[in-house]
Amino acid sequence: MTAPSPHGLDNLVRAGHTADVWLDTVARWLGTKDRHYAYRVLRAWLHTVRDRVTVDAAAHFAAQLPTLLRGLFFDGWTPSQVPVKYDAEQFVRTVAQEANVSLVDARKAIPAVAAALTERCAPGQLEHLCAQLPAPIRALLRPSARTSTRLESVEHATQAALEALGTLVRGLEELPADEPRPERISTAARRAHAVLLEAAASDRAPANTS
Repeated sequence: MTAPSPHGLDNLVRAGHTADVWLDTVARWLGTKDRHYAYRVLRAWLHTVRDRVTVDAAAHFAAQLPTLLRGLFFDGWTPSQVPVKYDAEQFVRTVAQEANVSLVDARKAIPAVAAALTERCAPGQLEHLCAQLPAPIRALLRPSARTSTRLESVEHATQAALEALGTLVRGLEELPADEPRPERISTAARRAHAVLLEAAASDRAPANTS
């Protein structure tokens, strides 16, 4: 009897890690550290969207998902019964019921999950899937003002971090070579820290409404 290949286990481990990364992204957009909650909401979102689109659209989108999430996506799927016709309110109720959350929480979670999947999927893939949905349901999946603000904050923080890193590198390159190494590093680090403090101060400053 041939021994099982160790590569199979390696692939399974990698698949689990990738699924964890995607789940962490969903949890971040939901604003929670409760991975069980994030899992329930993601599963409900995937199933509710899956059942509202055609077989071809569902299969095309599933190909973008990590292996374990693809299995989650197809769990309980009955291709002969889709697409199920329901309106926006029924869409929210379906997500809330499967995720075991309130209607209010479901309304908040639906665009958050969409934003998380947009971040992880190849560009344009989620938009292609959503194009199969009626306009009122597509509106539910659009990021809310809160979600958009969060995205802008993430982008701003990333930009600030890159600028601080650039300042640190330039500082280490430009400081006098005869300055002792610990002092050179300390001076460059203070400059980078100042960049981050300036970025944080701009985030806290009230907007100019004049």
